[in-house]
Amino acid sequence: MNATGTKLGPAGAAMSGRAARMDPSAFAYHLARGSWLPSVVAQATMDLPRSTDAPRLARQCVQSKAAEELDRPEREMVEVLLSELVSNAVMHPGPRAGDSVNLHFAVAPERIRVEVCDDGEGFAPGDLGRPRDEPGGYGLIMVDRGSSRWGTSREDGNCVWFELDREGGAD
Repeated sequence: MNATGTKLGPAGAAMSGRAARMDPSAFAYHLARGSWLPSVVAQATMDLPRSTDAPRLARQCVQSKAAEELDRPEREMVEVLLSELVSNAVMHPGPRAGDSVNLHFAVAPERIRVEVCDDGEGFAPGDLGRPRDEPGGYGLIMVDRGSSRWGTSREDGNCVWFELDREGGAD
C-alpha cells in the first residue's frame, strides 16, 4: 500500500476495486510489451489522436480486428469500457501529455484485455464515487463494475487497463 492507502501491485501499478483482489502478476503494459497470454487469437495496437474522434476510432479498431472473435455482449462491454478509458486519456492527461493515446487490445480464449496508455501524469485510483452534485465521474465506476479486473500504472507515463473473463475460457 502507498501513503494514500491504495494497494500497489508490481512496478507501482495501482489496483482498484476488483483489481485489488486479483493476481498481482496482472498489471499494466502486458500488451504494450508483448508479455500477455500466448493464446491470443486477435489483437490490435493503434495510436489514436488526442481528439474527440479517439473513442470512435478505438471502437472501430476493435470491430475490425476482433469482430469474429467476440460475441455481441462481449463486444458491447469492451466498446463501452474502452470508450471510457480513451475519453479519459483525451480529456485528463495533464500538460506533459503528447498528441496521441496508445490503444492495445487482445482477445484470448480465456479473457479480453485492453490497455490505454498516454504520456500524462496518471492517477492513483482511490474513491471512485463523486458527490452527486458534481457532473461526471462515473466512468471508472462503470469500468470497475463491468470488468473482471482493472488497474493503473504510472511506471512509464500513464496506463489504465482492464480485463474481461470469457465464458467457457480456461483460467
